[in-house]
Amino acid sequence: MNQELQILDGLKAKRISDQKRFYMLHGPVLMGICMRYMVQREMAEEVFHDGMLKIFNKVNKFQNKGSFIGWCKRLMVNTCLDQLRKQKDYLRVLHIEDNPVEIQDEQLDVDDIMEEKIEILLEAILGLPTQQRLVLNLFILEKYSHREVAEQLSITESASRSLLLRAKKGLKQILSANRKFQNLRTNEEL
Repeated sequence: MNQELQILDGLKAKRISDQKRFYMLHGPVLMGICMRYMVQREMAEEVFHDGMLKIFNKVNKFQNKGSFIGWCKRLMVNTCLDQLRKQKDYLRVLHIEDNPVEIQDEQLDVDDIMEEKIEILLEAILGLPTQQRLVLNLFILEKYSHREVAEQLSITESASRSLLLRAKKGLKQILSANRKFQNLRTNEEL
């Protein structure tokens, strides 16, 4: 039996030693998800804690369809979204379809930036307006479709597309204005 299955069985049996192993093995990745959604570290830590408790309490609902860690990541994303829904300024509804904005989808190679400049990118993502940040996280980082993003955020698919384009444009502007990012780019060109 591989380590993942042993941990899963241990979590289902509510063994504290396996909960600790799970935490040590997957905690950093799951905390990273929380850091992408929550602006303040303290809030990310609180949501992470809540999400871990949900994983431990709902592990018996995992039906061995797909990967267990994928199930845990989705549960953590949903925990983040639940917390954001509780906040007053969560997704103030913009009638994007009523006010179309022509934005060209300028290609931004997020993967390359993330590999070398993860801290700067995370800071830039956190600088986006809430709606744009959520759509960017769900679509690009969590690989949700626009239909799934729309369902999760109670918006239309076209609103999801528009917010993603705005997020990409905003992210590019934030990164272009970031002196540390510009210094890294200049050093790479040398």
